[in-house]
Amino acid sequence: MDWVLIKTFKRLYPYFRPYRWLFWTGFVFMVIQNSLMYVIPWGVGYIWDHVLPVLGKRPGGFRLLAVWCGLLLLAGILRAVFVFLMIYQFWSTGTKVVRDLRNQLYHKLQTLPFRFYNAARTGDLMSRLTLDIELIRNFFAFNLEHRFQIIMYFSIVTVLLLLTDWQLALLCLGITALIVPVLLNFSGKMRTAVMERQVQAGILNARVQENVTGIRVVKAFAMEAAEILKFQRENRAMLAKNLRVTGLQAQLFPFLFLCNSLGAAAVLWYGGTRVMAGQMSLGQLVSFVFYLGMLGWPLMLLAPNTNQLRQAEGAVRRLSELFEQTAEIASPEDGGIILPQLQGRLELEGISFGYGAPDSGEWSPILKDLHLTVLPGEKAAIIGLTGSGKTTLVNLIPRFYDPQAGTIRVDGVELKQLNLEWWRRQIGLVLQETFLFSATIYDNIAFGRPEATLAEVREAARAARIDDFIAGLPEGYQTVVGERGVGLSGGQRQRVAIARAILLDPKLLILDDSTSSVDVETEREIQASLGQLMSGRTTIIITQRLTTAQLADRVIILDRGGIRAQGSHEDLLNQDPLYQDLYRIQSLAEDLPQESA
Repeated sequence: MDWVLIKTFKRLYPYFRPYRWLFWTGFVFMVIQNSLMYVIPWGVGYIWDHVLPVLGKRPGGFRLLAVWCGLLLLAGILRAVFVFLMIYQFWSTGTKVVRDLRNQLYHKLQTLPFRFYNAARTGDLMSRLTLDIELIRNFFAFNLEHRFQIIMYFSIVTVLLLLTDWQLALLCLGITALIVPVLLNFSGKMRTAVMERQVQAGILNARVQENVTGIRVVKAFAMEAAEILKFQRENRAMLAKNLRVTGLQAQLFPFLFLCNSLGAAAVLWYGGTRVMAGQMSLGQLVSFVFYLGMLGWPLMLLAPNTNQLRQAEGAVRRLSELFEQTAEIASPEDGGIILPQLQGRLELEGISFGYGAPDSGEWSPILKDLHLTVLPGEKAAIIGLTGSGKTTLVNLIPRFYDPQAGTIRVDGVELKQLNLEWWRRQIGLVLQETFLFSATIYDNIAFGRPEATLAEVREAARAARIDDFIAGLPEGYQTVVGERGVGLSGGQRQRVAIARAILLDPKLLILDDSTSSVDVETEREIQASLGQLMSGRTTIIITQRLTTAQLADRVIILDRGGIRAQGSHEDLLNQDPLYQDLYRIQSLAEDLPQESA
């Protein structure tokens, strides 16, 4: 058993351990069926030497032949039964191991930080969750079993050949010794070819996933032909990788068939001369040929099996890369603090943050030594030019990221000391990029509270000014919105997302450009509901629209990673040139009443 199998099995053992009894039961069935198989050549040889010569020469000869044939048939039937039981046990093991592995992998994906997803390719992740998982299932379902059988066949059949006629056996083993290095060399080439095919499959999956996700952009820019060419280029590369694997496989089997024919010819020639010389019986030669035929199967299976084991090794390595990713952001080991009563006072002290590592040459801080306090129940609007750090700032509050420097506290407790799941459930968050699941409108609104009643969902929808639209749909709240909410307009999706946040009844509300995709009239309708929703809650509003900023008690202007100015809408309109310019531009665009600066 080579090191590849041992290494792969060791990595997978924690998932194998609960089902080891299934596997070892299958192993016992494998030993039994193999033992029955070895009986058949011996029985044929015995019939040839001891039963056929007495046919017609003594009474009961035909009855003796019938008994021996019946015994061989029974052995064949029993072997078939144990083969079925063996296959069922091994496949059950593989299927259950993969189920648990898939569950663990999905759980791991839920805990990985945003930094990981910023660099990961969805198509590659899907390839690991499908193709690589399938390779691991095959490892337990039949790769291990085949490896055991190859070892068992070689060992037992070699002993039986030597016991039958050691001189003829040495001839056959000499031929085999010439074949095995060729097979192992072939296996190395096959491993490289298959690994390249797996990598290309991930690239191809990523191309398809990216195109389907961005199909509206593709069509909007009339880039269908260009996308088809890109896909065809990657598909041609996939074809080349597949043909490389196919070509290697096509070379293997003719070589094995040729070796098998040469070996059979050598055995029959040399064995025939030994029979004629009286050095072995004809029955022994027949048994020997049967045993030799049994040795051909593991020889043919050795290279593909070694290749499959190396594929499984590569799959385990790729999945291990995911499992070894650290969950940078998590609750403390003791579970963290759960505050009995959340007031909602937020304090950000000396916050510096960038999306790279501070010790890397690529790190460029977006927020620099920022200090900010938001009082309980206060409505704070954060505005600024693109790239000023508005969205980055609110990503730190739910701990999507942790700052590289500084501390964030809520009610005097550092966020890192809180139970992460509890803390995020205290926040109603409407992101700038609205995401809806391919489910019903009801399911999307109730996502954070699956137990919510229809009446509660409708109340949240009314607060977001979307209930009338939903009620007018043929299936109402049971309408499926399609993947990523494609069945709704941008404004409708945003209002559904607002309703989803409202239903949580959060202590802290974060609105990240939540009215950016709606028209002015719809914005005013949403603002009317938000005014009631924000009452008594600590609210942070990220917005480009100063009409929304006017809902806040305090407006904070971010500029180059720091706070440029803060105050009420009227104070800033009178004092800050940037705020005055923004207001003047938006007043002209939206026909707002001008106020004197």
